[in-house]
Amino acid sequence: MDAFAPARRTARHWRGEALRAIGSTGDGEALVRAALRLAGLTACPVGDDDVSLCGAEAVLDRDARVIFYKASVSDALARFEIAHELGHFWMDGDSEPCAPAGFDLLEDDASSYGTARIDGYGPRQRRECQANVFARTFLLPEEEARRLYLSGASAPEIAAAMGLETPLVIEQLIRGTLLPPEPRETAVEAPEGELAATGLDDSQRAAAEIESGPLLLEAGPGTGKTRTLVARVAHLLATGVDPARILILTFSRKAAEELRERIAKASPEAATQLWAGTFHAFGLEILRRYGEHIGLDPNLQPLDPNEAIALLETLLPTLPLDHYLALYDPAQALGDILGAISRAKDELVTPAGYQALGDAMPQHDSEQQRARSKVLEIAAVYACYQQALAAHGTCDFGDLIMRSCELLDAAPAVCDALRAEHTHILVDEFQDVNRASAILLRHLAGDGVGLWVVADARQSIYRFRGASPESVTAFAQDYPGARRLALGVNYRSTPQIVDAFAAFGSIMQAGGGRPCRWDAASPPGQRLDYDVADTLDAEADGLAAAIRADRLAGILFRDQAILCRSHTMLARFALALEAREIPVLYLGNVFERPEIRDLLSFLSLVGETGTSGLVRIGRLPRYAIPFDDLRALFARARETGQSQAEIIAQQDGVELSPTGQAGLTLLRGDIAAVRREPSAHRVL
Repeated sequence: MDAFAPARRTARHWRGEALRAIGSTGDGEALVRAALRLAGLTACPVGDDDVSLCGAEAVLDRDARVIFYKASVSDALARFEIAHELGHFWMDGDSEPCAPAGFDLLEDDASSYGTARIDGYGPRQRRECQANVFARTFLLPEEEARRLYLSGASAPEIAAAMGLETPLVIEQLIRGTLLPPEPRETAVEAPEGELAATGLDDSQRAAAEIESGPLLLEAGPGTGKTRTLVARVAHLLATGVDPARILILTFSRKAAEELRERIAKASPEAATQLWAGTFHAFGLEILRRYGEHIGLDPNLQPLDPNEAIALLETLLPTLPLDHYLALYDPAQALGDILGAISRAKDELVTPAGYQALGDAMPQHDSEQQRARSKVLEIAAVYACYQQALAAHGTCDFGDLIMRSCELLDAAPAVCDALRAEHTHILVDEFQDVNRASAILLRHLAGDGVGLWVVADARQSIYRFRGASPESVTAFAQDYPGARRLALGVNYRSTPQIVDAFAAFGSIMQAGGGRPCRWDAASPPGQRLDYDVADTLDAEADGLAAAIRADRLAGILFRDQAILCRSHTMLARFALALEAREIPVLYLGNVFERPEIRDLLSFLSLVGETGTSGLVRIGRLPRYAIPFDDLRALFARARETGQSQAEIIAQQDGVELSPTGQAGLTLLRGDIAAVRREPSAHRVL
């Protein structure tokens, strides 16, 4: 799912209108001029310090119907900035000036690394990203970039011919040549009424249109929780709630984007004004806006897990390690230590609190003493780690919630401001939030009048990541007067499956002993059988018999599937069924397949500093670099601090055997063949 598909569709619509107005295929200059005429706007270059810019690169003045931009920028960049402001004009009602960082020839929602993996898009940031996507697509759609490239033009040549910046052309070429075509839609917006609460069953309608919270909506699998949540947003908008007052918190960023996409089909402006994202993303926004109250920088850039490990590695000489110190690889245990620290932050346990827990542990025998000592060791590392984060003016992933709670405790005025700003809070997958997130929610929701959460404790599968389904059972205590409703129709499964799960779900401890009562909307299907086998062979015999019976009944082998909880079990059954002459298609764990591991190792040669990739690639028959030569290369890397790529690229400095030198030369040539620079080659 592409979160910015609506922006691209809108851009293609207005590009088509501009081309019709021109009467021919136009370059960037002609397109921008035509678009300005269609919008009834004028573009006006001004000095860099002109007050009309409000410190930005360009500004849309709706009242004066003028786009002001810096006269000092290149013509190609000016076209992008004007197109960016045209995106604001046609897609949203934003009247605030764009921040300088709002203009980006490349950035959209594609990145999922580092801070971008955490960052949630607040309304203003999302509008800037949409405008960037609009501008790129309006000036050069991906399909047009691909057509020009296949006709023989390089990226710089396309940029020169179209009057555009080369990085913009490269970005569109990447999308046009490496990604599948986007589904085309004839309308810029979906039909009116898409968002309205139509087609809801009685239980969904009751939940969507409830007057006020706090509400806990139990939504079992397949009962339409997303439809109901979207309908709740529709109901709030229909009753006059300002979309900027709506905060949607989800377990995953993908879920937030799906919700926003569905809302945008009928109300694009509302979708850009409400805030939807993960708890951690909202924590980052809180810390960036108000973090100065606890000594954080407004431009806070949290560390990703790799950066956190790198920070701990710099502290290794000073860390009080004993149980977690491996002399042959001192950094080996750092990932596990950070995992323990992260879990502590999920529970809002500080370094001092962690040490107190360790001090309170029993020590009656040597085993208990050892366990206590290990906990105290992590507590000491935790304290050093937090001091290092503070010294660098940053935080890590777990801090985004923990430090937000600290901030709201320390600054009640900030808490009040956030409650006034977000009067309606909707939470998806509440059973998967950790304790820290649940406490942050209590800060934000206050008495819970505007709180509406969806949960099903029986579906909590992320306890290993800190999920705390106890938040569901404690909801009534946390929010006195809370109401509890349940969705009553399953739309996903047959009655047989629904009845089987209801019987099991009613006795699940996570469900608190509450019965599962759903109607099944699907027609009856095949009966369910529950068989128990004493051995793997007996189970394989039973599976083979069932598969053959289905085949005789007309169900092709390719239409039958076996589901297991692990690849290990699947591999065993695949072998057992093949031995019983049942044709099986089993690819295994993709990342364990040798060709995939070879590919990843090859990629690591140019993207990582370690030597694991060179070990695997160097031993491939094509290169056949002897182990002694590989050891010499690794020793050279340790001495010089060079990366794998640098060691491979160097022409001398390491004595290799003739076989090793030949293999390394061949490998060097293969890498050079795929590391092409934009300035010298047609594509990137």
